[in-house]
Amino acid sequence: MRLRAVICLVTLAASCLLSADSPLLPGGKSLLAADAAKPSPTPHSTPAEDWAESGADLIRSHCLDCHNEDYQEAEVDLSQFASVEGIAANQGLWKRVLEMVQFGAMPPEDAEPLSDDQRAGLVQSLDRVLYSAACDLDPRPGKVTVRRLNRAEYDNTISDLFGVPLSVSDSFPSDEVGAGFDNNGDVLSIPPMLFEKYMAAAEQVSRQVIFDPRNIERKDIEHSGDQILTLGDAWVGSFYGHFLAADTIAWTEMQVPYTGHYRLHIRGGATEKDQTVRVGVFDAEGVLLDSCELKHYGSSGGSAHSSVKVTLNKGRTRLLFGLLEQDAEAQPGKTVLAGVERLTEEEIAAGRAAVGKSIKVDRKAAEQDVAYMLRKVTLNGPEGTPEGLIPASHPRILTHYPAKDRSVREAAKLCLQPLLRRAFRGPVDDQTVDAYARLTEQMHKREKSFERAMQVTVSAILVSPRFLFRVELPPENDTLEPGAVRPLTDHQLASRLSYFLWSSMPDEELLRLADEGKLSDEAVLREQVARMLKDERAEALGENFAAQWLGLRNLDQFEPDPTQFPDFDDSLREAMRQETLLLFRDVVRENRSVLTLLDSAQTYVNERLAAHYGIDGVEGDEFRLVSVQEAGRSGILTHASVLTLTSNPGRTSPVKRGKWIMETLMGTRPPDPPAGVPELEETATSNPDASLRVQLEAHRADPACASCHRVMDQLGFGLENFGPLGGYRSEERGQPIDATGVLPGGRNFDGALPLIEQLRKTESEAFVNTMADRLLTFAIGRELTPVDRCFLTDIVAESAESEHRFVALATAVALSKPFRFHTLEEK
Repeated sequence: MRLRAVICLVTLAASCLLSADSPLLPGGKSLLAADAAKPSPTPHSTPAEDWAESGADLIRSHCLDCHNEDYQEAEVDLSQFASVEGIAANQGLWKRVLEMVQFGAMPPEDAEPLSDDQRAGLVQSLDRVLYSAACDLDPRPGKVTVRRLNRAEYDNTISDLFGVPLSVSDSFPSDEVGAGFDNNGDVLSIPPMLFEKYMAAAEQVSRQVIFDPRNIERKDIEHSGDQILTLGDAWVGSFYGHFLAADTIAWTEMQVPYTGHYRLHIRGGATEKDQTVRVGVFDAEGVLLDSCELKHYGSSGGSAHSSVKVTLNKGRTRLLFGLLEQDAEAQPGKTVLAGVERLTEEEIAAGRAAVGKSIKVDRKAAEQDVAYMLRKVTLNGPEGTPEGLIPASHPRILTHYPAKDRSVREAAKLCLQPLLRRAFRGPVDDQTVDAYARLTEQMHKREKSFERAMQVTVSAILVSPRFLFRVELPPENDTLEPGAVRPLTDHQLASRLSYFLWSSMPDEELLRLADEGKLSDEAVLREQVARMLKDERAEALGENFAAQWLGLRNLDQFEPDPTQFPDFDDSLREAMRQETLLLFRDVVRENRSVLTLLDSAQTYVNERLAAHYGIDGVEGDEFRLVSVQEAGRSGILTHASVLTLTSNPGRTSPVKRGKWIMETLMGTRPPDPPAGVPELEETATSNPDASLRVQLEAHRADPACASCHRVMDQLGFGLENFGPLGGYRSEERGQPIDATGVLPGGRNFDGALPLIEQLRKTESEAFVNTMADRLLTFAIGRELTPVDRCFLTDIVAESAESEHRFVALATAVALSKPFRFHTLEEK
C-alpha cells in the first residue's frame, strides 16, 4: 500500500526539480548524474549520524509539508523520517522514495527545489541508512515459498529423468510471472485444471517411456490374385494360382506396420508330381532374404506350404519371388535375383496400377511350359517385440523382471529404487519404495502385464508432490528454532543448483556428491558450477533466464504494420530471437565478461537475418558468428529482437527504447506517467508533419513529462538509425535521421556506437549490478528484498575479480547466502 502511495505521489509531481541538463537515475548512476557532486559522509560517521546531519533535514525541509502524519498527500506519511529504526521498519516505502529522489520525480516542481549537491547528499545518506538497516546486523537470507515445477522445468525434468526428449506441457495453463520470471514460487499455484493436466500428462509420459507388448498390433497380411504381380511369362489358373516360367519374377508390395521380424508364408508348389521346387524370397533390390522348398501343389485349388523368417522395415515393402536351382549355392544377403534389372520403375508403376483390376483366368494354365505355381503369400507378425517400439528409456527403467525366483514385488523394488531417488531428487526410504512396489504388484494382478503395471506406477510417481514440487523442509531431526537461519541440505542445494543452471533435475554426479555430503563444500560447489555451465543443458539459461530478462518472449506477440513491412514473417522473428540467445549462450559457454553483451563487435546471423541487416556472404539457415561493427552494430542494443520489441507496429519509439535501457539494463524503473498526460499520438495529430524528435520535444514541453523523458528520449534517439524492425536506415520521410543526443554532464554522441561506448564506459557497474539482481532473483525463485542488497554487493564484488566473467558471476550467486541458506518458517 505504501509503495503504491509513493507511485501515486510520482504521478502528482509536475516535473523533476533538476535543471534540464542534470536529471538523475536511481543509485546515483553516472548515466543521469555524471557531474553531480557526491558529498562524502563525515569520516568514520555511522549511517545514523550521517542521516541526522544531512538526510533528515532535507526530508524535513522539502518533503514533510505534504507528507506528514496529519496531511498525507497521496496517502504517504514520512513523519518517521527522523528515526533510522522507523525507516528500517518501512524499507519498501523508503527504497521507493530513494528511487524517486534519484530519478528526479520528487520534490514536485512547485516545491522548493534540491540542488545537485543536496540531491546527491540525500541519495547517499538514505542509501546508507537503508543498507545499514539491512546489513549491519547479520542479514537473513529470506524464505522461498514451496514451488512447483513450471512448464519448462517439467518438460526438462521428465526428459532428463527418463533419458529421452519429452514435451507434454504445452497443454498446461501458462505459468504466472512474478518479479520478472515464471519460476517465482509466490505465483506458481495449482488450479484444479492444472492437476487434471498433470494426471493426463503422467499417463501419457508413462506410456511413452515404457512399452507394453500387448499394444503391438499383430497382423496377417494376405496377398493373392491381382495383388501378386509378374514380370515374364505367367498365366493365372483356377483359384488364382499364378503359373510361372522359370525366369519369371513375381512380386508384391505390403504395408509393413513395424520394423522387425516377420514370418512370411508361401503357398504354391511344383507343377509336377514327386517334384520339389526351391523358391527364393528377395528384397526390392533383388538381394536374397531366404528360400524355401515347395512340393507339388496338388490339384485344383490346392497348394503346398512353407514359410521363411524375414526382417523388414516399416512402411511399404516390395518382396520379389524367383525360382532357384536346387543344387545352386544361394546365400542370403549375397545372392541376387537374375533379371531383377528388368523390374524398372515403369514396370513397377504399371503393376501398381493393375492392382484391384480383374484378371483373366486361363483354365489350361497348368498345361503351359511353367516351372512352378504361386497362389498366395501371407505376412504374419511382427514376432516378439520390435526394437523400434522399445524406447531407450524402457530398459533403463525395467532393469529386472519377475521370474521363478523373483516375485513381481521384488522385481518392482529393484526397478523403482533408483528411479524414485532421481524422480524425488534425493534419498528415498524403504517404506516409500515398498509402497510403490505394492502398487505395481496390485496392478499386475489386474492387468497381467508387468510393463503395464510399471506404467501405472510411473504415473503415480509423476503426480507425487515430491516430484511436482521443490520443497526445502528441514530434516526431521532438526533442532533449530523457527525463524532460525539454516543451510540447505546437500540434496536441496543440488536441486537449487540444477534448476538454476539447467532448469532441470540434478544429474547423477550432483546426487552422488549430495549423498556423500560434499556438495556444500565451497570448492566442490565452484567446480560443479563450472562443469554445469559447460554442459549443453546450460542452454536453458538462455531460454528461461535471458529470454525473460530481456523480454524476448514478447516477440511472439509483436505484429508490425503489414502495409509497411510485408516481408516480415515467422522465420525473421525466430532469427531475431536466436541471434540474442546465441550471443548470450556464447558468453556463457566461452566464459566471457557479461559486459560483452553491451558492446560485442560480433553477433550470430543466418541468411535471413544477414539479408535484413544488409550483410553479404551469409547463406543457409545455420547461424554463424560474424563481425557487425562495420554495419553500425554492437551488442544487444542493436539486435533486431530488442529494437523490434521497443518499437511500435509502424514506427520506432525512442521512449520505449530509452525506457528499456534504463529498466532492463540499468535496473531503473521509471515512474508511471502522470494521469491526464496526452499520448504521443495526440501530439502528432496536432503537428502531423513534424519529425518524431520534434513531436517528442513538444511532448516534453509538458512539465509533467519532462523529468523522465529528458533522459529516456536521449537514449532512444541514439538508436534512431534502426527502423521499427531493426533494419539500418539513414533517413525517414525523406529527412536525414538525427541520432544525436546529450547525456548528463554534456556528453554528446551521434549514433548507436558512440552511445554504446558511453554506456560501456560509465554504466558498466550499473549493468553488472542489474544482471546480478536478475540472476539472483531467477536462481532463488523469489522477489528480492532490501536485505538482499547486502548479498548483491558481495556477488558483484566477487565477480569483479574475474572481470565479471559469467562463470564467476554465476558462481558468486551459487555461493551467496540467499542461495545456500534459508530462514525457517515462524510458527
